[in-house]
Amino acid sequence: MKLSFSFTFGTLCLLIAFVAAELLARVYSVSIASFVQTQGTMGQVFFVLMAALAVIIPVWSNMFLLPFGVVAWGPLATALLCIIGWCAGSIISFYIARKYQLWVLSKYPSLSKYEFIDTLVPPKNASISLVFLRMTLPVDILSYALGLFSHRISWKQNAITTLIGITPFAFIFSYIGIFNAYVQAGIFISTALLFAIYALKKNNDRRGKNEQQ
Repeated sequence: MKLSFSFTFGTLCLLIAFVAAELLARVYSVSIASFVQTQGTMGQVFFVLMAALAVIIPVWSNMFLLPFGVVAWGPLATALLCIIGWCAGSIISFYIARKYQLWVLSKYPSLSKYEFIDTLVPPKNASISLVFLRMTLPVDILSYALGLFSHRISWKQNAITTLIGITPFAFIFSYIGIFNAYVQAGIFISTALLFAIYALKKNNDRRGKNEQQ
């Protein structure tokens, strides 16, 4: 099972944007904090909306905004705002995919290649598998894939497993600025390896069942 070049390239671009934003946030930390604080709660509302849109619109990402949020409100508040936005976006994306399947596939045909994700969620211990997938796959892709192809997954399962799965990473990405470059690289590499191992195991299990049949 291979991830597409476009997905890998997109992830690389996202990481570069995140690192660049972190550097800018450090250089202009005083100016950014001063500007955002003058906006009051509207700044936080805007941040949550951008986080939700990052999940609803697969080509958009709010990762580059995280370092600015950390500078303005601190890592704890930024993590909580991310969780709210990402969860809201996941619920909306799941609903759109389930309700308007044909329209979504016509708008984003590339989502069809993620139909295999349904095979990574066995009927037994489905919630545990979903939590693990939430920790290893982009929220937007998984939310749409589950809504489109996993009809046995309810919106409540999607919402709860999203909350559990994204929470650790919301805090990691918000606090990652305090780590050195080696630790940051280790976090990203570990996440990629975890998904690769999980996907390989599921693929081997499926092959074994087919051979037995």
